[in-house]
Amino acid sequence: MNRFQVFLENDEAEPLCHQAEAFREVLSGRAVRLEAGTASGKTLSVALPLFEKLERGKTRRILFLYPTLALMEDQRRVMDRLAEIYGLEEPAVGTIRGGMSCSSVAAALGRKVIVATPDAVYWFLRKNVKYSHLLIYGLLLADEIVVDEAHLFAGLPAQSLTAFLDRLRALRERYIGEPPKVHVLTATWPDDGTLDGLNPDAVSISGSSLVGDVNLEVSRADDPVERSQALIQGAMELLDAGCEKVLLVSNSARSAHIAFDGITGSGKEARRLEEVPDNFKLTFGSIDALEAVRIAEGVGLGEPALDALRGDMPLGVRRLRKSIVIGVRGEVIARGYGELLERRVRELKSELWKATRGDVASYDVLKAKLSQDQRAVLDELPEGKVTDYAAIKSALESWAGQVQGRVEAELSVNEGEEGVRLTLPKMPELEGLLGRFPLARDFLRELRRNFVLEGESLANAQGIPVEAYRGTRLSVAKFMSWFGEEARERLRQSVVEKAEHRAVGKIKRRDDGPLAILYSGSMPRHAREGLIPLFDRLRVPVVLVSTSAVEVGVDFGADGLVTEECSGSSFLQRFGRVGRRGDGARAKLILKAASYSSFSDGVEKRAVVERSELSDIVKSALPKPIFLRESLYVHAVQSAVTRQLGEVGEELPSPGEMVESLAGELRSAEVELAYGLRGTMPGVQLRGGVSKGPFYALRFADYERLFPPESPFELARLDRAFEEIVYTSREDQRDVFVDLQHTWPLVRSMAYLNGAEELRMTRLPGVWSDLDGFLKTLGVLERIRRESLPRELLDAVCEHESLPSGALTYPDAMLFYGDVALSWRAAGMSDRPELVPYRLRDQWMLLLPLWEGEDAGALLSKQGAENLEGLFYDHDGLRHGNGCAGRAVGLVILEEQAGACLAVWERLVRG
Repeated sequence: MNRFQVFLENDEAEPLCHQAEAFREVLSGRAVRLEAGTASGKTLSVALPLFEKLERGKTRRILFLYPTLALMEDQRRVMDRLAEIYGLEEPAVGTIRGGMSCSSVAAALGRKVIVATPDAVYWFLRKNVKYSHLLIYGLLLADEIVVDEAHLFAGLPAQSLTAFLDRLRALRERYIGEPPKVHVLTATWPDDGTLDGLNPDAVSISGSSLVGDVNLEVSRADDPVERSQALIQGAMELLDAGCEKVLLVSNSARSAHIAFDGITGSGKEARRLEEVPDNFKLTFGSIDALEAVRIAEGVGLGEPALDALRGDMPLGVRRLRKSIVIGVRGEVIARGYGELLERRVRELKSELWKATRGDVASYDVLKAKLSQDQRAVLDELPEGKVTDYAAIKSALESWAGQVQGRVEAELSVNEGEEGVRLTLPKMPELEGLLGRFPLARDFLRELRRNFVLEGESLANAQGIPVEAYRGTRLSVAKFMSWFGEEARERLRQSVVEKAEHRAVGKIKRRDDGPLAILYSGSMPRHAREGLIPLFDRLRVPVVLVSTSAVEVGVDFGADGLVTEECSGSSFLQRFGRVGRRGDGARAKLILKAASYSSFSDGVEKRAVVERSELSDIVKSALPKPIFLRESLYVHAVQSAVTRQLGEVGEELPSPGEMVESLAGELRSAEVELAYGLRGTMPGVQLRGGVSKGPFYALRFADYERLFPPESPFELARLDRAFEEIVYTSREDQRDVFVDLQHTWPLVRSMAYLNGAEELRMTRLPGVWSDLDGFLKTLGVLERIRRESLPRELLDAVCEHESLPSGALTYPDAMLFYGDVALSWRAAGMSDRPELVPYRLRDQWMLLLPLWEGEDAGALLSKQGAENLEGLFYDHDGLRHGNGCAGRAVGLVILEEQAGACLAVWERLVRG
């Protein structure tokens, strides 16, 4: 109880009923499944007793899993605070995130508490056996696993997460003798069963927040502009009614930014809030790095400040204006080279597959179809290996492994105690060390552009000139953490005077109006930090304008809520934020016509409705997201993960003949398996680091402001901040769609069911080498359908086109794999479509041919496959003829969750 009160900084605080029950169960050694709403203290309910067990020596290690990186970062601070309260030896908390070196992963796995996203774990599992074995060993030592905000894993991600947990259970039982205890925390438990497999044996606990009565007003607004105005007006009315903390929640970041500007005004009407509390600046503020060093020098702390700055502050190598010699860890250089090598080999295999279609091909034939760089790689292969695709693929993979080994050995030989000595920023020494290796020139170009100087990459950072940090903003909290308590007190006042909050422009008010704070996922993470705690602590009337980002994470409350229509579970999350200060809170819910009618019928004009009853009403009346529960593709990917573990994986149960068969098909067709829980569709990175989906971000792009990506997980970089595109009119936006004319040469393979109804992959036939050939085949298939000709004719068409028997048995839904080309066109359609200079690589593409007089949507509706979560339906492509001359070919569907396209295709063809 004492630690609970210390954490909450309240000597009179007592746990809620569900918290007390969770404390008892976890301390008794049982796993729990806790379902409780927003602001009910779910994480603390399990984390507190687990830290208690750590202190008592009853558990050795805890693994916390989060659905998103942002949520993981939020909760990392909670774990750090608990580690401090329990006096755990520092550093007690480790973080697993993508891009870490092997030594950094090992260090994180050695902590008593580990926070991670499953995506990051899968990222390492796919890297190589070294990472896989390191991860598996480290994770098997976790006696307790906590899956937090589990409802955000709903759908196919839950299937992947379940497989991940099952693998850990099986391996831990095999090597340690007992499975880990898995605790599942969620705001709502989906009734479709998508989360049931996470831990079916856990003790189920239901809880709720300690809240008072809320006056709920429901209104109707069908037009989007009308709803936007109603949100702003509703917030102002709540303030006028006496609410001091009003939460306005919009469903999109764009409408949230517009609402924020509507409340605060713009231009000269709004002014930045200068009276930010000191504690906010100290916790979430920033300060110029050189200014911070000068402040430290003023109290005799200049040297330790400089040492800490160089070792703890990331610095892009391009910021260096003068040459310096410094020691760089060889492991970091080798990892960067390996990532480039892996990427180029994958691209080359893709090009070779398209060039050979899997057939025998001489080098002379390939030479004309490959770029100069690709031919240079091909020249590296042993003579006689350039014959057919299988031989080339095997030789390429073997060659890449040997090259990576030689690079690692070369760097190791030249690495001393202070790392590999390099002259930055040009690093000419690497030209001598690696110049004889393939791709050396490209690698050095990337390294000079993207290399970051930080503690992980540098063996000794002392040589970095302090002037290189000019203009760099430093987190005040990080700066203060470099010193002890007595030194921090000496620095405090000067730091407060020079620090600024990092949410410049996101905290505003009119001279005659309310204070408002903007908080959305489209803001850079550093600009969001601390805004919700600030909202919670301010003692003046304030409106927090947000998106669904406010539904999870930091604990806070409001006495007023205005929100537009959303799913029932999302509304309950938002509604849980109000009424926590007792009775008298108010809420406004703005619905569309259908939901308004259904909600009105549910309450039946009653003046009082219990919260539990309201929960049932809103779940019934409001839209309900529909998730795919299972995909054979996900099973096949998990089989590949197990295979990646080598001898360790061989000890796990076989997934079954059907799954193994599909996994083999995917390997032979060169499908780049998506190991993570999220989608395979890369995003577009905006200025400030925020990533948006390509079909959204490219609406606001043009050739001049679009640049190559810095990450393999991104399609491109757009030199525009989100705030710049908020007010772009519809007329000035572009429609972005799949261009089938340019996509077709990039398609590598096609899925079909053979006579035994087994899923198989085949390369596209030569007569389909361009879209015209495919369209001719579609014309034949359309006639067979229209005239109800014998189905045997489909096999005759397959034979004529050199396709396997059964490949065209289900022509209403065709599943392809390859790269996808995009085009954009002005919304008014006055100009011709233009090809986007970057393409989506390694995508599944579901095509529903548009037969004469028929609607592709009818097939989806019949099988309950329209508007599914995890899919992108390219309706703009239909309007623009799929980028082809003449009528549209069909509706194209891409996936946003790995396995979604294959799952829907199976549903459509199997009925």
